[in-house]
Amino acid sequence: MLTITISQFGIPQFRASLINMGNIGKRGEFKPLWKDIIKSIAYGERKIFSKEGEIGDDWRRWQPLTDKYARWKHKHFPGKKILVLHGILKRAATIPGAHGNKIKEDNYSVIYGVDTNIIKYARVHQFGGVYMWSRPYMHLWNGKGSPIYAIERKIHAFIRQQMLYELQLNGITARDENGNKINIQKEYKRLIQSQGLNETI
Repeated sequence: MLTITISQFGIPQFRASLINMGNIGKRGEFKPLWKDIIKSIAYGERKIFSKEGEIGDDWRRWQPLTDKYARWKHKHFPGKKILVLHGILKRAATIPGAHGNKIKEDNYSVIYGVDTNIIKYARVHQFGGVYMWSRPYMHLWNGKGSPIYAIERKIHAFIRQQMLYELQLNGITARDENGNKINIQKEYKRLIQSQGLNETI
């Protein structure tokens, strides 16, 4: 399972003057973000299956099938890639809402993955077993085209939108401890950089 969680963060003047992130979560306003994030994760999963695990900067191709099983699979299911026989596991991992796909949302987090109560063998493919290689199909990967960057951009854009909305809604003029007006966009950029992230919106 993959879990994306939004937690409160920021510099003191943001906590004091701009926005209470907890209030956004209590109103359930993070939920519109989950749909976009789920799309990004599902896209990443499709790439993992198409590349048989060899994706991003850190992930190697899944272990090959044994010679005996590979011959049997080629005879009975020609052209099918590793971890795909009837396509049940692949559909559960790559298609939101498919049989065996699991999505759980609350105000602060979303869980996306394969329901191992429905697809019993999903766990052993992910983690391996006594007679089975681990072939991790459920993960976020780094590198070109990674869904991590799309998710990061969506979270940044959403938080920025919510901050500005809160200011307008409450008629707040953001000021620092000396009473000077705060440039919202500059402070947001500084906040993102202080977290070691990239300003991507």
